Amino acid sequence: MRRSKRNFGGVLVTVLVIVIVSSMIVAATLMLSAQHYSLGFSEARSESALLLAEGGINDELTFISKNIGNSSITSISSQPVAANGETAIYPGEGSIIKGRKGSISGTDGNFWVYTSQDQAGTTGWDGKTSGFWITARSYVRGSWRKVQAQVTNSSIFSLYAVFALANYGNSSPAISLQSSDVIVVGTAGTNGIISNNSSYPYFKLDNGINANRSVQTGTGFSNTNLTDANAGAIYVQNTPVTYPLTSDVLSRTFGLNTGTDPWTYISGHSSNATGVYTFRSNATGSPPAINTSNCQAMSGGVSTTLSNSGGNLGSWANAGTSRKSSFTITNVSKASGSSLIEITLQSNQGTGLFPTGRSVTITGVSGTNGIDTATNGTWAITLTNDGTGNGANNKIHFTLTGSTFPNGASYSNNSGSVSIGVRTLIFEPGDYYFNNISLPYNSQTDLYIDPNALASGGTPGQVRFWINDTSGGAQNDNIQLQVNVAGGLTDPSLFRIYVGKKGKTFQFSRPSNPVDYLGTALTGDFNVYGGVYAVCNAPGDASSGSTIIFDGPTATGSPRIVLTGSLLADSVNFNGNCKIVYNPASNPSDPVGAGIISGGYNDGG
Repeated sequence: MRRSKRNFGGVLVTVLVIVIVSSMIVAATLMLSAQHYSLGFSEARSESALLLAEGGINDELTFISKNIGNSSITSISSQPVAANGETAIYPGEGSIIKGRKGSISGTDGNFWVYTSQDQAGTTGWDGKTSGFWITARSYVRGSWRKVQAQVTNSSIFSLYAVFALANYGNSSPAISLQSSDVIVVGTAGTNGIISNNSSYPYFKLDNGINANRSVQTGTGFSNTNLTDANAGAIYVQNTPVTYPLTSDVLSRTFGLNTGTDPWTYISGHSSNATGVYTFRSNATGSPPAINTSNCQAMSGGVSTTLSNSGGNLGSWANAGTSRKSSFTITNVSKASGSSLIEITLQSNQGTGLFPTGRSVTITGVSGTNGIDTATNGTWAITLTNDGTGNGANNKIHFTLTGSTFPNGASYSNNSGSVSIGVRTLIFEPGDYYFNNISLPYNSQTDLYIDPNALASGGTPGQVRFWINDTSGGAQNDNIQLQVNVAGGLTDPSLFRIYVGKKGKTFQFSRPSNPVDYLGTALTGDFNVYGGVYAVCNAPGDASSGSTIIFDGPTATGSPRIVLTGSLLADSVNFNGNCKIVYNPASNPSDPVGAGIISGGYNDGG
């Protein structure tokens, strides 16, 4: 049977329709696939740009930590200004993009990043204010992203227990050990070498950092230094660790302009005249509590030389007496072959209590046997050590002011007594400037810092000592006294010592056999709670910098000189039994060591 031409034509039309429809479906499918591919590629580029922008934030944090030692504020962080020659414009902003341009290995694009005081990026960061902003923009194959993060300062004292920055060209050590038994609870680091001249070397730490290895190949920390080889590690980095000079820290602390000498400024704006307190004459308690009822501002404050030796105990001359002790006299006479007066105390009293220069009061000596009675039975005397009468054999020698003691006169079996007082200086929150600190051990002088302002009732805050001498006659400094903290506080962020004496030393010591004002032996550690900062050499300066010395007794098992906090200096010397206990406590007033993202993150799309 023959097929109709009409039927054949109908079949052809149907086939054509099917082909056309199929082609349309395939085209639509291909178009949809292309759109999905394009969208996926676009999203991938956008995500890549986001990751790159976040990488820019982290890069800036690293940049700040590496450049925090720079003297110029504008070189510490990337500035919110357009770089020379930059032409890129961020969509929707209409201005050339701001910040430092960078890239990250393995990515196909660039980021631009800056640090600013404000979120809008109008003012560059001042290098000290916490809560600053880092803004990063990025571009990857047509996709732009913007990320911002708010950053909180991390104190420079919160990074390491000990860091010695020096890298001396003459192979002088950054850390020196002399008959040392040193324990570091925390991480210690150095840019230089370690010298060990110990007869019984013992230097144990939790972790060590040998920095600056691309230049310094000398001996640094080794695995034998670790307290527990299974718990700690020795890390090596090629680049040196850098910190700002003490003078730069001072300038940033007070926001001083370039050209203003920071040491001249602090010498005229210190708390020396008004911030020092002492006990009232009617203070109650032994020792009295540090409070507004027992304390008052000390007349005249303290000078730029802080000393407890010499006539009338130096800086303690106007300090109030917090404790007293009396010793019974059995005889007063002229010292044999001497113009000095000799007092004999009752047996077992006074041995070791009467160093040269100590001021005491004698009462109850009546006017017999030719003794002048002009002082009504009370003598204020200054003790003198002539080699035979310094508490030895219960005898003390002194010069007599305002009275006379005729040759051959003596007084026996009297009922007089010698009274010894302990004078106290209390440093309220503030900034104190000294060109020299010389505090040998003296049980008649007490030193307190009072960050909670208990004595004055004022505003709590840091107590900061700034030490430098611009006269050209700089001396070494030393503290052998216990540094007490009012209220028994142990927070090291409340006390800072900043040393700016290039080529000089600052020494903390614990005497071998100290006694208290009653003659009782002190057997415990001498503790300092705070941060010590002594950086006088800029990176690359191989001349003599500032050295901090920790000096403890050398006998095995002896008490130690202990710093709880952080020690950062050009170089450090450890002598005898010493201990550094890392405590990361920080204070908003501290110099910046690094930045930590604290919040305020936003992805601007």
